[in-house]
Amino acid sequence: MPLAAGPNTLSVSLTNSASNPITSVKLVSTLDASYAVSATNLATSGSITTFDVTLNAGAYKIIARGNSNIYSSSAVVQVSYPSTHSSTPVDASFGGGIFKITGDKLSDSSYITVNGKRGKIIEHTSTYATYQIPALVT
Repeated sequence: MPLAAGPNTLSVSLTNSASNPITSVKLVSTLDASYAVSATNLATSGSITTFDVTLNAGAYKIIARGNSNIYSSSAVVQVSYPSTHSSTPVDASFGGGIFKITGDKLSDSSYITVNGKRGKIIEHTSTYATYQIPALVT
């Protein structure tokens, strides 16, 4: 079940030992590896590491770092698209166009697809995202 966008406390089971404790955790976007969110308030008890993280809509892999190892989770953390969002219908020509979505906690690594073609994000804040509609899709 996807998490709600915004602040979350997560608990994950990570290989942990006294000689190599978890020292940091990042959640990295599966769409854009350059978009990563650092976790705060790390607490470890046995093999369970708990942390706080504020996430925008999207999908994330967990990367944990110990003193001498890096752990990468095979699981993907899904964060729901905002329940309150809006967009304006757009007429696009064969040359493409612009499409804007407004909402709360939108991810800057999001994208749209139009007739199977991926449109990239060209402008973003946490409350809106503007996308380039690909050419030759209409």
